[in-house]
Amino acid sequence: MRIITNFLGWTRFVLVFAAMVPFTAVFLVIQVIFWMFRARKINRLFAYYTLSWISRCLVKGQGVSVSVQGLEHIPRDRGVVFMVNHQEFSDILLCYGYLQTPMAMVAKKELGYIPGLSMYMRSLECYLLDRKNPKQALALFEKAKKRIQEEQYSALIYPEGTRSRGPKNRDFMVGASRIAYLAQASIIPVTISGSWKAGIYIKQIGGKKHIDIVVHPLVAIENYPSDKKQELMAHVQQIVESGFTDANNI
Repeated sequence: MRIITNFLGWTRFVLVFAAMVPFTAVFLVIQVIFWMFRARKINRLFAYYTLSWISRCLVKGQGVSVSVQGLEHIPRDRGVVFMVNHQEFSDILLCYGYLQTPMAMVAKKELGYIPGLSMYMRSLECYLLDRKNPKQALALFEKAKKRIQEEQYSALIYPEGTRSRGPKNRDFMVGASRIAYLAQASIIPVTISGSWKAGIYIKQIGGKKHIDIVVHPLVAIENYPSDKKQELMAHVQQIVESGFTDANNI
């Protein structure tokens, strides 16, 4: 029975993914037009709404149901820094598909080489970090600061630094607070519960699956002086972990 379920799951995944290919080709043509007219912000917004739609299609196409709570906590008049726990690669799809906010993700540079995803990341002006090059990271953080302050363009960070691949979070890194402090931007903690076992891509690709997303009230950066970064990140992690649903994260 499980073999049949997995086969049907894989078949559904391949069909949904194949359906995205022509759409992506159209996206490339439109993107070139925006580049020709140097319409950077329009291109960025177009890329966001395109990726958001594709993300929801891929998630729903695998039979995954998603519930979202707390979207009212996201301010629409300023840029913020989203800090999200990271269980699986599919968290990228969940954030862009369901948080309803244009944003640039902070990620390792290797993600910029993944076919398909890379062009969206560059159009969204994501921050692709070379972990061996601190100067490059600092320059990207300055760009993030400027975009948050001047363009109200939010940033997305996974403060664990890598996937947990399970229900238990890794420690949130203090360095993940850098952009928030530079931009003096509020932090929006977000909990994704259950993506580690939903297996949108490879593991357990068949069957019924559910993911919970909780958007928490913002954390004001001004309440934490620069010498309290560790306390800030511990507080953010505590908030994120408070949003786990026991039934969906064990």
